[in-house]
Amino acid sequence: MIFKNNKTYDILKYITLRVLPPILTFVVIILTQVESEKTEMVAIIGSAFITMLGQILGISNDNYNKTELINEYDQEEENATEIETDERVDEDV
Repeated sequence: MIFKNNKTYDILKYITLRVLPPILTFVVIILTQVESEKTEMVAIIGSAFITMLGQILGISNDNYNKTELINEYDQEEENATEIETDERVDEDV
């Protein structure tokens, strides 16, 4: 997982999904209205940055989910081994 802290992940996710897109939209609208030559460049760079953050967060989420699945599988294997051991002990008695 890229982010070791769930709070950090949650904050970055919130900023990426809820804060940055409307800010970028606002800036692009203002630049359009003042007829700035840099409007298209700002829109492209801003969109690329938000997309990059979204991908990083998605990769982090995928890695976290894989780790959780592996941990669940390991726990199931451990439980199955304990049950088999308990059954062998019962047979020996």
